[in-house]
Amino acid sequence: NMAAPMGFAHLSVSLISELDNAAQVMMAPPNLLSSEQKQKAEDLFLELRKQRSPFHVCRFIMENSQVEYVLFQVASTLKEAFIREWSLLSADEIESWRSYILTYLTNRPLLVNWAREQMLCVVAIICKRSMFEKKQTNRDKLYSELAQLLATGNPSLQLVGCSLMKALLDELCVGGKSTAMSLTWEQHNRAKRLFQISEMQKMFMVVLQLLTQLVNNKEALSTDNLPILSRLLVISEIILSWDFSPAYRRNTGYFEAFQSVNLKPGITWRQTLLDSSVTELYFKLFLLGRHFADIGHKAVQCLIQLASLCGPIFPDTQEQIQYLTRYLQLFLQIHDNVGELTVSEVVGISSVISRLLSVFPVNIFVSVAQTTREKFIKMAADLTCKFCRGAAVEESTSADDCVYRDAYNNMLEAWITLLSNSSYFPPAHFRQHCIDIFNTFLQCHLSPPDGVRNQTLNGECMTHVEEQIDEIEGDDRDVFEDQLITIGNMARYVPSETLPTLTRLLESRISRLHGQLQRIHQSSNSSPYSSPVSTQSHPSMLDHINEDLHWLLLVTGYTLSDSNIGEVAMIPRELIEYSTQSSAHVDVNTTMKILGSPGHEASSIPDSAKSDPLIRLISSAFRLCEVESQAMNANLTHLISPQVSATLVWLLHRFMKPYLFYKHTDYTQVSSTLEASFSIDSEAGRWIAKYLMDKILFNLTVWCSEASVTDDTVKLLTSMLDNKKRCLVALECSSLQRLVSDISHNTGVCVSLSAEDRPRVMRALVLAGSALTEPSEIKNQYWAQLLKPVQEHFLALLSDVNFKQRSQQSDVIQDVSRNLQLIQGAMKASKIDSVDVLFHFVEPCLRHLSPLLELYQDSADIVGSVLSVYDCIAERHILHLNEVKTHRICEHYLTLLQTYSKCNLGKYSRLDNTEEDSYNDLSVIISTLAGLLSKDFVEFDISCDSVAAPQVSAADIVLFSLNMIVPLMTTELMKFPGLCNGYFQLITFIGEIYPDKILHLPCSLLNTLMSSLEMGVSHVNVDVSKVCFEAIAALTEHCVRNTTHIETVNNATKHLLEVIHNQLLQDGFNTVLSHPAAEAYYCLICLHSVRYSELVQELIHRVTDTNVRNRLTTAFTQLTPSDMQLVLTRQCKTAFIKRLEVFLEDVRGFLSVK
Repeated sequence: NMAAPMGFAHLSVSLISELDNAAQVMMAPPNLLSSEQKQKAEDLFLELRKQRSPFHVCRFIMENSQVEYVLFQVASTLKEAFIREWSLLSADEIESWRSYILTYLTNRPLLVNWAREQMLCVVAIICKRSMFEKKQTNRDKLYSELAQLLATGNPSLQLVGCSLMKALLDELCVGGKSTAMSLTWEQHNRAKRLFQISEMQKMFMVVLQLLTQLVNNKEALSTDNLPILSRLLVISEIILSWDFSPAYRRNTGYFEAFQSVNLKPGITWRQTLLDSSVTELYFKLFLLGRHFADIGHKAVQCLIQLASLCGPIFPDTQEQIQYLTRYLQLFLQIHDNVGELTVSEVVGISSVISRLLSVFPVNIFVSVAQTTREKFIKMAADLTCKFCRGAAVEESTSADDCVYRDAYNNMLEAWITLLSNSSYFPPAHFRQHCIDIFNTFLQCHLSPPDGVRNQTLNGECMTHVEEQIDEIEGDDRDVFEDQLITIGNMARYVPSETLPTLTRLLESRISRLHGQLQRIHQSSNSSPYSSPVSTQSHPSMLDHINEDLHWLLLVTGYTLSDSNIGEVAMIPRELIEYSTQSSAHVDVNTTMKILGSPGHEASSIPDSAKSDPLIRLISSAFRLCEVESQAMNANLTHLISPQVSATLVWLLHRFMKPYLFYKHTDYTQVSSTLEASFSIDSEAGRWIAKYLMDKILFNLTVWCSEASVTDDTVKLLTSMLDNKKRCLVALECSSLQRLVSDISHNTGVCVSLSAEDRPRVMRALVLAGSALTEPSEIKNQYWAQLLKPVQEHFLALLSDVNFKQRSQQSDVIQDVSRNLQLIQGAMKASKIDSVDVLFHFVEPCLRHLSPLLELYQDSADIVGSVLSVYDCIAERHILHLNEVKTHRICEHYLTLLQTYSKCNLGKYSRLDNTEEDSYNDLSVIISTLAGLLSKDFVEFDISCDSVAAPQVSAADIVLFSLNMIVPLMTTELMKFPGLCNGYFQLITFIGEIYPDKILHLPCSLLNTLMSSLEMGVSHVNVDVSKVCFEAIAALTEHCVRNTTHIETVNNATKHLLEVIHNQLLQDGFNTVLSHPAAEAYYCLICLHSVRYSELVQELIHRVTDTNVRNRLTTAFTQLTPSDMQLVLTRQCKTAFIKRLEVFLEDVRGFLSVK
């Protein structure tokens, strides 16, 4: 049992014994201790770390204790003390401690690693802090002692030297490992630049010398030398990964994590790094340590960085060519000697290849000797295929560490670089490599005999693996997107090989699927097409076919189109050229027959070999649609894969956007076959548009319960109707007319759709009305068919005399919910040419939403839908309205918020999800208010109504709304990041643009907003704190410039001055917030200079130490000198911010105890 802590006032042997006992308690298994024993031990070490000026205590303990945990705690105490009390120590004291710690460790070379490194961290901190201050320690002596340690030949002392080098590098790299010591970002970088200019290269030369000795030593991998070799490679990796950029800009995320950067040293490193022996050394180290995973991995990391060498170190292109040539020769030589790569090496080797091709310009790469270059490209192609097969095995076995997949991705990045610069190479230079990589990818994702899916690298068949969509991994389109993009690029590089291959495989799998479905159906004992058939004997075959189809459709989609989100969809140039080149051997009529006959196999059509390869590939997707449709009509729905159906619709969407009714002016040349198939004037193009509309209606009817299928189907519908040419053709389709009828009358498809898809479909249909740009009878008729029934049904439902009595019936609730979702979808589609129609559609409905919300106040879904209606209006629709119509919308919304506030203020519920519902509701309200606020800045409607609108700005409405919802925003709700960020961004926006409106709010609301700003400046989320400081600065500046004398405002801002004043003096204040906090602080000082002086005097009087009090007085005098002008000019603000940085650096040392 431990005695009570006796304190550190009296240094004695008993104190050492007490610390040693406490260390044993801390290191003992938890099950052998009581909580009281553990707490007493923790308290003792905490007391040690809280000691002011603990240096004599620490030295006494270091000289008398042998327990490693105690020494670690002493090192931690010293580390914090030097950071905290640096300004109180003399240069002699600091140098004495640096020398003492190094001597102490030299005399104890066998001290455990984690204790030794903590002590060396103290030395590194001393070295860093002294680099840009008057208290210069003897750094030359430090590096001289370091060189002596490394030159002793004693492995234990060399390890001490290696640990010191690593501690210095970690501390001076300005990365995640550097210690937080209340320095600004600029100060950290100043120390880093001094180090990399004066000492780091010398350190690297010493490391190279030691590594060369070890490589030439037959006992390099002995028990004594292995730790040294490992540590030297770690140091090499840190130096070669060093960020040599000037880093003048402020990068707030720089402290968060180490980021891999290219090796870009200055010209002073030229002689060192351009020496071929350096690269050769690390290749030798890679070979030497292959069977030691730790050594091999670190050597590869160094090679990766050497592969990224760039910048001013190269005097001319010839030096770059020589360096790259030598590197490639060494790399190829090592690859030939290594033979088979181990699993631990594949990612590193692939990273080397990727980095070489991404860093060195292509004109440099093509200047390398042809033999070397071609051998390297051939090796890259072989490795790519090998890594692809390894990745396929990992995928089949659901491996935890997907090293082959990572390596394969690296290789594909390298190939993207080569293909995007193929103009530097002879035509079709990568032809065979692309064919091999493309075929390997297909083989790895197809079942035998065409593929090797679910086979080992040795070709052995694995036991049956259940093929299913991995819900954790996600959709294959997302997980393998980067791979598919590259494979699609390769396919378009050699379309004469890849398109026929894809067509053959797709037609084969579709034929097998059709045949399998027919056999299953015929084997049924029931009458044809009458009932579902058991598939217990056929699951494996169908699973294999469906998985093959899924991957073939994915590859086809990425081959046919290279468009990404946000880009204009275009037919790829390579495919246009291929179609044009093939036109001499193509029969257009045969091509049209294949395209327009999805009910027949392409091979059954006469002269099918004369069809256009591109069109035939596309027609295979329509053939699969037909097989799927036939199976559904035969009651074989349970045999069709939802995954394949979703991928098929995705492919149709990806094909339709660039191809169907393409814009002629975007292309200089289009083949006659493409024009006959997809142009707006072609019969085939119009047939495709109608076929796609039929497919959309079919999917929404049959697949309504499969979210993945309906999601892609709705996207296809939206793209179809959001394009004028396609929309005009679609409006002629009976399938679209039926869909409009079902949606508008709340029947059929509308009822079966999910709550997520219903508004999206309505949005697409409204977009179709906008596509009819010319005012005409057809357009008016369309709006009447779509919108009027929805409006009439909704109003009739709510106006029914029995509605209140029937309101809680499930069918009525569903009916109300569906109508609200349709209104949401319509408003999301608002455009400037549809704004009037939609206003007259929605405004009568809005009048009923407030009583509806009150009626359904206990239904979270209905309440959320009602609030979302206004959110959709504020997002787009209100931007196009004039002031009169905007005011009418806002009146309805304020009435709704009053009802919501009345129903929820003080509301108590035993349901577990009440807080989540409140969060969702308030998040939507905040989003709506932000949308309303943007109305003052975006005004599209310049027409004037006969009746003038009341002069009420959006800011007035938002502030009035906040008065109702702020009381609902509890402390617990403000812990939700989304709601918290949205709220503070909203009030900051108002505070910056309309400060006067905030200052004249009712006292209760003003106090609430000011209290929330106080909470925000100390929020754990840096973004929240930043916007709150900015809001305070804006409000205070407005008060200063307009000499505001509102008592509530004066009291609130005085309190904020106290809060920020105290917060800035805290040792844990986040330096990222220094600038916005300093600006707010300065504005508050300008407003309340008298109160600021009082706060300064109060702080000074609380300090009892005379020396500290004098220093504090001097610091404040320098921060705010008596002749300082309290004016809000940029020059004055900037000068104050700089003085504040110096002030905080100085005073934190003697005010804060960390």
